[in-house]
Amino acid sequence: MARFSPRYLILGLAIAAVLAAGLSWLSRLPFWAALAIVVVAMVVNSLLLRWEDNQPGGFNRPGE
Repeated sequence: MARFSPRYLILGLAIAAVLAAGLSWLSRLPFWAALAIVVVAMVVNSLLLRWEDNQPGGFNRPGE
C-alpha cells in the first residue's frame, strides 16, 4: 500500500473544492452540500477503480 502524502491530500481537496464550487453554481446547492457530494463521489469512484483493477484481467493483474 502506498505511503500517505499530505501533498496528494491537499491536491485532492483542492480539486474537490473546485468541482464543488462548479456544482454549487450550476445547481444552486449550498457549497457545503455540493462539497459533500463531490467528496463522496470521489471516494466511491476510487474504491470501484481499485476493486476493478485488482480483478483477473484488470490493470494490476493483466495475465490472469
